[in-house]
Amino acid sequence: MATMANNNAALPPFTFGKSPDVTFIFLADGGEKLQAEKLKLAQISEVFNMQFYGEFGCSEEITIKDITFDTFKTTMEFLYGIEITITAKNFEEILYMASKYFIFDLIGKVIGFVDTFLNENNLLDHYETLEKYQIEKLNHRMQEICEKFPLKIIERLTDSKVHMGILKKILESPILNIAKEYDLYAAVAAMMQRTSQNVVKIGEEMRKKIGKLIYFIRFPLMSVDELILCGQAPSLLTDRQFLDLLYLVKSGKYNESVQFFSMKQRYYPKVENCSHCKKGVTKRYCQACGKYF
Repeated sequence: MATMANNNAALPPFTFGKSPDVTFIFLADGGEKLQAEKLKLAQISEVFNMQFYGEFGCSEEITIKDITFDTFKTTMEFLYGIEITITAKNFEEILYMASKYFIFDLIGKVIGFVDTFLNENNLLDHYETLEKYQIEKLNHRMQEICEKFPLKIIERLTDSKVHMGILKKILESPILNIAKEYDLYAAVAAMMQRTSQNVVKIGEEMRKKIGKLIYFIRFPLMSVDELILCGQAPSLLTDRQFLDLLYLVKSGKYNESVQFFSMKQRYYPKVENCSHCKKGVTKRYCQACGKYF
């Protein structure tokens, strides 16, 4: 159980356990101190075990530079069986510490929170942080959000490296919650146009930004009318690509300029009822009444 030491020190340490023998010092937090038991921590974390009992051991005082006092204290509370609360404000720092020290039960607790907290409205705020951990369940949750709300996500993207990585994740997905492939193209084109600076050569700049990602948009599966809309300036397609894709859609024949475009059918999830007209249609979009739900 954690207790506050009762002494005359200016910054009395928080104490965990009955026989604390290591003190953690947090200079960035005004020199705050926290005491705990080496053996207790070593039994839970292999990292602590190596730090305390490895070849070089450690002193009785350890300065922590990359973790805040509050996050470290919350983690100690968890390790000592004290109930903690994971929130939107602290989960990223707690996940960092839990991952650094291989505290798997705490990682699991954070994952449980993220699974319910993360949605299409806050994904972009946390994507970069969560993606770097390469935790399968978190990656699956982020992928699921991208697949369920691709158009809403794309509306908020910029041309930053991280956001282009999210766009790649969306475009590569074999399953997307959209009514038709043209809607995906229109969203991507609007995003590229919104982030372009050169008004005179906007089409050229858009094509340069999207690069090879253009091949993941299923142009060959569009109708002639939809493809003609894709060719209107400013377009993500070059004139040659547009004409050859149009020829492909009309005749079923293709040549070298369209050989890299994906022709694999994308899966669009179905639901039984639309909340607007109650007819079974594509999820979140009713083709009968033209509304999203």
